[in-house]
Amino acid sequence: MDTEQTIVPVTMRAVCQRIGRKLTANNGGELHPVKVRKARGERARQNVGKYFIVKGDIVIASGIDPEAYGRELGVVRAFETVVG
Repeated sequence: MDTEQTIVPVTMRAVCQRIGRKLTANNGGELHPVKVRKARGERARQNVGKYFIVKGDIVIASGIDPEAYGRELGVVRAFETVVG
């Protein structure tokens, strides 16, 4: 039997989608889903960081690291590595 652990690549986009689904489910699937967004443009990055979380039109968390946050929530497993 092979004892090597397989590393599975997961894209950053997939991680953001997993986080969004998890947070929306935790909120009871309310009217406005929770989403992870990537800032577009330098000014937006200065205001909210590279990645941020929104619920409807409201920013609820800014400057997050999707990989670390995904591992904390349990949507990125130990055998997965984030690429891209």
